[in-house]
Amino acid sequence: MAKLTAEIMEGDEESDLASFFIKACGINLKDYHNDDRVLTRDIFEDSFDKIMKIVERRSSRRKTYLVLGYFILLTGSVLPDDLTTKIIDASKWEHEKGLWDKRFVRERKFYLKDLRDKIRAHKPGVKLHLVRLKNTNDEDFIHGVIGLDQFWDYVDSGKICSVKHINLDSCGLSSIPEPIFGLKDLESLSLDHNRLRHIPKLIANLTSLKKLYLDDNHLQELTDAIGNLSNLEILFLEKNKLKTLPASIKNLTSLKVIYLRNNLITIIPTYLNSSLVEI
Repeated sequence: MAKLTAEIMEGDEESDLASFFIKACGINLKDYHNDDRVLTRDIFEDSFDKIMKIVERRSSRRKTYLVLGYFILLTGSVLPDDLTTKIIDASKWEHEKGLWDKRFVRERKFYLKDLRDKIRAHKPGVKLHLVRLKNTNDEDFIHGVIGLDQFWDYVDSGKICSVKHINLDSCGLSSIPEPIFGLKDLESLSLDHNRLRHIPKLIANLTSLKKLYLDDNHLQELTDAIGNLSNLEILFLEKNKLKTLPASIKNLTSLKVIYLRNNLITIIPTYLNSSLVEI
């Protein structure tokens, strides 16, 4: 099993299944890969009979149910009880034990559990993304916090002060938990797939931050305080509602790349080095 990551959608079979599902929904693959939001709940549910024909033809392949679970969460579609049971069973580690290189075991167990937990908690109309680990295994699991439950446990115990990486993707956040702004040694902060409408000026406190992930939120503007993050190397801002960026962005002397796809920005500001922009 030669894979670069242990993510649920990583692999040739998973990629083929995703393509079959997307085409069954009448969605252009290029459009989907540019912005997966084109695949809506209504479209997925209207195409569910076609999708289930694909599932039934490949029902002996366990990964079929993993990929189906991914799309159910992505679109917030209705999930019949019998499929819930099949997806949960398909995501059990016992099916894959011994198949993975030991470097990926902990990562794969995490991804399977994340899918299983979210399928159990799934509610029609609520979109959820699977968590994507952003750093190396050791960094994420030893020096990091993943999810709100672990985050607040660390806050209550005082262990949060030693954390270098925080991943609160897809947690339904409308604001950033305030304890984060006291973590001056924090190196990466991931807040993808939430409901954030603004970033407070307190972000300037995170002077050690190297990576900031804010994809798929509701940001219409970015605070000038972002310019204080002198160590920031990578800034993800895709799938927001930004029309421009603050001039203070030019103060990010360590910045290597800024991702801006699927925003409302039509012209790169003159104060931003265009070679740093992915749009």
